[in-house]
Amino acid sequence: MKLVAALFAMASPVSAQPPGKSTIAASHPMESMQFLLKYLPVAVAEDNGVGNYGHGAIQGRMQTVKALSYSAPNCQLYSAVGSASSSSSAQSMTPASLDQSKSVGSDCSYTSGKSYGSDNKMHMVYANNQNQCCNACISTSGCAAATFHTSSQDHSGGRGPQSWEGFGIHLPDVVAAETTGGLSVDALTEKYVGRLGDLSVFDAFMDYSVTFYTYNLQHYIDVFKADGVNHFLGQWKDGQSRQWYSLIFLVPQSTYVIELVSMHASAEAATLPQMEQRMNDEAVPSGAVARSTAIMPSSLHL
Repeated sequence: MKLVAALFAMASPVSAQPPGKSTIAASHPMESMQFLLKYLPVAVAEDNGVGNYGHGAIQGRMQTVKALSYSAPNCQLYSAVGSASSSSSAQSMTPASLDQSKSVGSDCSYTSGKSYGSDNKMHMVYANNQNQCCNACISTSGCAAATFHTSSQDHSGGRGPQSWEGFGIHLPDVVAAETTGGLSVDALTEKYVGRLGDLSVFDAFMDYSVTFYTYNLQHYIDVFKADGVNHFLGQWKDGQSRQWYSLIFLVPQSTYVIELVSMHASAEAATLPQMEQRMNDEAVPSGAVARSTAIMPSSLHL
């Protein structure tokens, strides 16, 4: 079952309806969220709850960042709390504890008009407001503090997916729900990991995925190679014989498979293994954003 999710990342009216989501149960949502926040243009969902907890679940819920909202990540994570300096456009925060298990479900302590500066920097992530930046820090192992850089593009408030949020990638651990029978989430995850291995060859289970379109795939190829993130690369043609490329990876600690597709990659891409057509012609973007096609704008590379 291959889901080509609906997301309209180009400019749209604020009143537009949210573009949908894909939800898969997870046992380690914070680890999965840490990975996705680091590598993809996504932000913590607005309704993720205080400290990533709500409605009886540890919420690993993210929404893609819409194009024309932010041009770069705006939430700086830190491995230690450094000296704070004045910055009128910054909101700094610390989680309730360095122990992630104690911080989940708790809010951060906030300081307005202060930035933790350049020492102890980790990576930056996207956030629409200071609460999302706090939740991003809580989900990231080793994060002791964060600084959110405010702008005119910020949004906050409301329950459920908001019109200013993109497609939802949701990986909740519903700890309050009792389940019986069948495989546990952890057991199923182990089977996915065993089946896909290092993703060096294509496997049919890669079709149980969500597909996102990005203008240029090369950024993700370069970053994944540099950081040793296992992924599969292949090439294919659509019904009009146009050349396409796919990058497929398994979100850590989950069964969530993501495929990024693009018509642009490096010159070396010509040597990649051939694949069958990965999207039907109706879903392939051509000039304008086509229906049922998710978008990872190249302008939002981390």
